[in-house]
Amino acid sequence: MFECKGIRDKKLFKEIYFHILYKSGINLVLEIICGILFVLNIISVFCDDEPFYFFFYCYALIIVFKIWYYNRLVGICVAREKEHSFNGPIEYTTVIYDDRIVQKSSLGSDYTMLFSNIKKVFKTSHYIVLQSAAKQMFILEKEKFNVGDSEQLILFLREKGYKI
Repeated sequence: MFECKGIRDKKLFKEIYFHILYKSGINLVLEIICGILFVLNIISVFCDDEPFYFFFYCYALIIVFKIWYYNRLVGICVAREKEHSFNGPIEYTTVIYDDRIVQKSSLGSDYTMLFSNIKKVFKTSHYIVLQSAAKQMFILEKEKFNVGDSEQLILFLREKGYKI
C-alpha cells in the first residue's frame, strides 16, 4: 500500500502539461515537421538568390502555436480548479492498493479506479502520473508520500507491467 498527499496548484498543471505537450508523440511529429521546414529553408538559400521565407514563417508559427496552446491549457486548468475550490487549493490524498487506486479530495469527492483501467504511467521531475484510457489522471507528488516512497511505487508499477 502507498499513500500520497498533494495539492492541485499552478505548479502541478505547468509541469504535467509541459510534459504532455513537449514530450509526447504529437510534439515529436511537430518537431519533425519543423526540422523538415528548416532543412528546406536552408536548401532554398543555396538554390536561389533569396531564401523561401514560407518555411521560416511556418516554423515560427508552429512554435508560437505550441507556446500559446500550452499557456491556454494551464490557464484553463487553473481557472477550473479555482471555480471548483472557491479560490483555494484543492488538497487530495491518493491511496494505492494492490488492485485499485482511491483518491479523496478536500471537496469531499472520492474516485476509485482499478489498475486494469490504467493505460499509461509517466513521471516528471516532481510527479508520477497514472492515466486511464478516459484521460483521467492520478497525480502523485514524489516528495509527499506518507506510506511508501516514489521509488518503491515505480518498482511496484513496473512489476504490474507498466513502462515508466
